[in-house]
Amino acid sequence: MLLPVQDIMLIGGVPAAVTVNASGRLMRGVFMGLNADVDFYAPTQSELASQGTTALVDFFAVCRRTNRSPLKPRGNGQPGYVVEDLYKALEEPARRRGIDLYRVVTEQARALDHEPTPGSRDWVKPVDAAPILISL
Repeated sequence: MLLPVQDIMLIGGVPAAVTVNASGRLMRGVFMGLNADVDFYAPTQSELASQGTTALVDFFAVCRRTNRSPLKPRGNGQPGYVVEDLYKALEEPARRRGIDLYRVVTEQARALDHEPTPGSRDWVKPVDAAPILISL
């Protein structure tokens, strides 16, 4: 059983809902605003961030190979993407915690926005792409 979402982790500029199981021994992250379900698990916050980065990099690689957008479009013919609405909802909670959401998302996305060395994950710049947690 998972407890309700109370935290959002930004990884690579993409928000992920973070939940903890009832025993508190396992954390789960689920990326929001992507065109597929991408989730990841770990026992600690730092390991969760690492697993999330790996899951996101792998998902982006699949999208690149299959020539599809990783972002989920808004419904009902509205232009834009769901993730834009998520950013808008996160703007105020981030500001209250002294986080410049635009800066963080931009830096994280830039760190993931170049071609990796084939077979390597070390192309993600860990300082620029450091995931952050926003408690709701």
